[in-house]
Amino acid sequence: MAVACVLSGCAAEPVPPANPSAAATRTPAAASAEQPVRKAGTVEGTLRSGGTRRSYLLHRPEATSARLPLLICLHGRGGNAADMPAVTRFDREAAGMLVVYPQGLDRQWDDGAGLDRDVRFLRELIGHLAATEGADAERVYITGFSNGAGMALRFAAEQPGLVKGVGAVAGQLPPKIEPRGAVPLLLIHGDRDPVRPFAGLPESSITGTGADRPTAGIGAEPTAEIFARAADAGDERRQDVPDKVPDDGTSLRRLTWSGGTAPVELIIIRGGGHRWPGRPGVPRLNENGVVSEEIDVSRTIVDFFAGRNRP
Repeated sequence: MAVACVLSGCAAEPVPPANPSAAATRTPAAASAEQPVRKAGTVEGTLRSGGTRRSYLLHRPEATSARLPLLICLHGRGGNAADMPAVTRFDREAAGMLVVYPQGLDRQWDDGAGLDRDVRFLRELIGHLAATEGADAERVYITGFSNGAGMALRFAAEQPGLVKGVGAVAGQLPPKIEPRGAVPLLLIHGDRDPVRPFAGLPESSITGTGADRPTAGIGAEPTAEIFARAADAGDERRQDVPDKVPDDGTSLRRLTWSGGTAPVELIIIRGGGHRWPGRPGVPRLNENGVVSEEIDVSRTIVDFFAGRNRP
């Protein structure tokens, strides 16, 4: 599909079904019987993981007993699950998918090497939603912003058999974590991001404590390249995208890696800051930089997961 369609948003299509030959035993609930009909809407839920009560919001798109693909959406550091439906509009954009917005402990995620509590929580959350909400454990996708994007990348790298795709906005892999298998990746990052620098954040440059302390990162392009190597996707292409909104101060460059077992794509927002582009009603400029009007990130992520717009 043409890049213009990639970045302007095309008509919604259903997420493709799982491979019928794929094993359905990754979680005990994956092969359970037909689920009862549940009402459409958003509900609050809890799950005990590692002895701690964890919470989440779940959006059900329709009343159905069918198993539905699951989209996990992770907030940034200092954020919360309740903010993410308005930021991402996934309740509307991810038509036909269950969308879960988990809450991080202390409003953050363990996206770096070391603590495994959030990897465990997300793994258990998938099984829990498969057992209780009819989530299809064979069609799980994960996305996030900033610290949440870093967590999505870490989870996909360490649990590649559990996710069908990852979409990360303003996030990077930390040092010492490498993908253990091939996972389709869409990474979107502003090259003037003051919070998560495009070129990476060495440990020696990090300041702050607690929830204000960021995680070291290897850079946006190296993150995409390491996922491409894991997928044996050696065919690299770089393309500048025609500027749709010349006066917004941003433009797009698209890097793709193909020819392997999973596609990898990096969309560089040239001039873009630390923002979720495409969110309506947001000022064009604030302390975190420029928000681009060149791309609807939520629609682009959903299209990528659905297999549209891939290299």
